[in-house]
Amino acid sequence: MIKSCNILIIGAGYVGCSMASIFLPKHRVAILDNNLQKVESIKKGKSPINEKQLLDIFHANQKNLKAFSSFNEISNHVNEIDIAFIALPTNYNNQKKEFDTSTLDEYLDLLTCNLDLPIVIKSTVPIGYTKRQNETNKTDTILFSPEFLREGSAYFDNKNPSRVIISANKRFDKLVKELILDSTNNQPPVFIMSSSEAESVKLFSNAYLAMRVSFFNELDYFSSENNLNPENIINGVCSDKRILDIYNNPSFGYGGYCLPKDTNQLISGLDEEAYRLIPNITKSNDQRIKNLTKDIKKYNPKKIGVYRVIAKSESDNFRESSTFKLIQNLDYNNEDIILYEPLINDSSYLGYRVEKKLSNFKKNADIILANRKSEKDLGDVAEKIYTRDIFGIL
Repeated sequence: MIKSCNILIIGAGYVGCSMASIFLPKHRVAILDNNLQKVESIKKGKSPINEKQLLDIFHANQKNLKAFSSFNEISNHVNEIDIAFIALPTNYNNQKKEFDTSTLDEYLDLLTCNLDLPIVIKSTVPIGYTKRQNETNKTDTILFSPEFLREGSAYFDNKNPSRVIISANKRFDKLVKELILDSTNNQPPVFIMSSSEAESVKLFSNAYLAMRVSFFNELDYFSSENNLNPENIINGVCSDKRILDIYNNPSFGYGGYCLPKDTNQLISGLDEEAYRLIPNITKSNDQRIKNLTKDIKKYNPKKIGVYRVIAKSESDNFRESSTFKLIQNLDYNNEDIILYEPLINDSSYLGYRVEKKLSNFKKNADIILANRKSEKDLGDVAEKIYTRDIFGIL
């Protein structure tokens, strides 16, 4: 069993907090984030990510947990850190057509002052980034190990990983492997490979999932255009054990934080003359919105209700929500659209009115757009619901 470590995690988002939760029972964890509200919550033993397991573990292990809002607060203690994980967002810059890694660059420059500190990048990065950073910082201490989390089940996925990917490093890959495996419930396969190969695993994995969503959305559109039952077709297709019944539920399109940006990053490095399949994933997703827009407008609704705008079921994230893309593409006046989203505390969101009472929401909407239906909330207004959800799951 690995000895107790002093672990630094930079970033208090889904990845950072879920990693902290699996390490906290055995190790001392310091979390660094420039969001003061998150830092104050962590200091009180409260996870800023609203998942029950995270909330419980942060509270129960408060004595092992510290939080800081500035690197200056820990700069004199870098030599006391046994291992650092960087779990910062790398948003996709549409103008530059690449991830924005500037914040990662800054922290790597600061952390590499300790020549014996293993630094593990969990953020999704362009292929070749880790190798370049080792060269730039004249070190061999930087590793890459991607995460494969689903929003809404971050703790479970970190505790029960499908596989562990670690970039090869003569000094530190064994330590990283032991630390991760010591904190998991299962015994997942471990793959150690070059950093560029590890980065490729992350991008190609998410691009495949995005492609799969788009594939079944196109199957759904074909069914509607030809008066066929998509559920029958999907069940028949997915009974093949080579295909399986995952990511096959029609939707308004793939969204959320990871799939859109990671797919775009992968496409940005491909020559569209040489690669035909992957570059068209995003085009298919955009076309899904256009097809649904045309379909919804056939109903000529005067008042459109939107049931839930979260990017994914069981999450609290609105980033890259396919539902928002759809309502914006409908091109209705803002006052003709009302939202029902219990996670939004304000009376409006992005210019749209938020209705707090579900009964008023259902009464005032002529049509209700629901990326994922709810029998409990919407069963009494089934005639108003517009959804492509068949199975009620993602």
